[in-house]
Formats: sequence, C-alpha cells, structure tokens
Amino acid sequence: DFIRSVVMGLEGKALALTSANISKEQSTVAVEEFQSLWQHCKYVFDGGNLQAGRAGSTVIDLSVPQRFRIVRDGVVREQTVKLAEEHGLELHTDD
Repeated sequence: DFIRSVVMGLEGKALALTSANISKEQSTVAVEEFQSLWQHCKYVFDGGNLQAGRAGSTVIDLSVPQRFRIVRDGVVREQTVKLAEEHGLELHTDD
C-alpha cells in the first residue's frame, strides 16, 4: 500500500524510479544520477543503488489487440514475454 499512498499524493507530478533517465540516455542506478529530474518530482525516495545494473526496463507496446511488441529489451525480457503469452497475447515483430 506504500506505493498507492505515494501515487495518491503526487497531485499530477511525475513519478521517477531509480531507472529514470531522459530518453535515449543511460539508465540510472542511483537517485543522484537523475538529480536533474528532481525538479519535476514531488518526492524522491532513495532505496539504495540498483543491483541489477544498467540493463534498463523492458518496454512493450500493447496498442494492437491480442498482440504485443518489444519496444526495448531490458533486464526482464524473458519473464515479460512469458507473462504476455500466458495471458493469450501473441508476440508481434516488425519483420
């Protein structure tokens, strides 16, 4: 319930996680590395450095019904594909 409480208090402000970064820039592993974004955030919570490194998030596109497309590979790509397929979605490639 912690994250729900945080989101309720955002009042329209952005929520940046430790992997926050400006588009196309290297992912961050510590809050200090995205200090330039703090002005846009109501809160910044420091839970320590990410142990997973800079692999970044897996991003998927769900805009086509019953399909998904990998937009960006990340640290949990395999788990994301498996979960999407378990929910009846078909992997779509740009081929």
